Amino acid sequence: RCWLLLPKLHHLWHLAFDTLETLINPKNSLLLSAESFVGEVGRIARACHRSTVSRRTLDRWAAKMALKLAELSKQLREDETQAC
Repeated sequence: RCWLLLPKLHHLWHLAFDTLETLINPKNSLLLSAESFVGEVGRIARACHRSTVSRRTLDRWAAKMALKLAELSKQLREDETQAC
């Protein structure tokens, strides 16, 4: 075998059906996004001192999200001004 993946046709059918029904990008609802989040939090935690890891990880993650939201907000404002 060339691939170590097993086809999950039933899951793929549900994925396609749910996507057509809800019109939501499957990328936003798959388990892979949760795994990505865990990896991101793990990278942040490894950069923190072990005595303050819980608090500092939350602080840094919140700061990162605030920066991302500010960037998205700026892009939306620019898109609105270009559309007018």
